Amino acid sequence: MRERMPLPRNVSPLAEQKMIREYLGQAARLRGFASSVTPPRPKARLLGEAANQERLAQKGTQHSFAI
Repeated sequence: MRERMPLPRNVSPLAEQKMIREYLGQAARLRGFASSVTPPRPKARLLGEAANQERLAQKGTQHSFAI
């Protein structure tokens, strides 16, 4: 999965919260898929993608997007 482009600085706080929820939701889904996968390489890939989504969510919480 590709990393999404960062939001512009004039994004509303509600849009920022939605983006963070989407990243965290995607991370949870990927971790759920990984729990049902047994081959190590696909499992590691899914867990890596989940960690990436969590990093993106963390970046969103660190930045203050103001109108």
